[in-house]
Amino acid sequence: MASLFGSVPVSAQMSSLVAATNRPPALNNGTYLYGESSQPQEVQQGYVLFEVKNSQVTGALFMPHSSFDCFHGTLNHTTLDLLVEDSYEAFSYPVSLDLHQYYALPQVDSAQQEMLAVCQDSLAQNQFQAIER
Repeated sequence: MASLFGSVPVSAQMSSLVAATNRPPALNNGTYLYGESSQPQEVQQGYVLFEVKNSQVTGALFMPHSSFDCFHGTLNHTTLDLLVEDSYEAFSYPVSLDLHQYYALPQVDSAQQEMLAVCQDSLAQNQFQAIER
C-alpha cells in the first residue's frame, strides 16, 4: 500500500494524529476550563473550572444556571484527583476526572473567575478550621 507518509499506512498515521490531537497538553500553573460540550455555557452540560499551582488544584464543578461544588486536589498528568465539597450537604467525596473525556475551552469569563475565587476562599477557610480543631 502506497502512503503519503512514508512506509506507514495512511490509516495508521491518521489514527496516531487523531490520538495526539485529542490528548490534553501538559497543564502548567494557570486557570483552565473543561466541559462536556465544546461550547461554553451549554445548558445541562457539566464543566470543570480549576486553577493549577504546582500540581495542586482548586476549583468548581458546575452546570450553567445551576449551583456549583468546590473541590481541591492534585493534578497527575491529565487526571484530576479531587475531594469535592457538596454545596448542599455537609460532606465531601472523592472524584477522579480524566481530562481526555472533556473539551478544553479557551476562555474563562468574569463570572467563572468569581466562582473560582469563592471556592478558593471557601476551601482556605475550611482548611484553616480543620487545622484549628
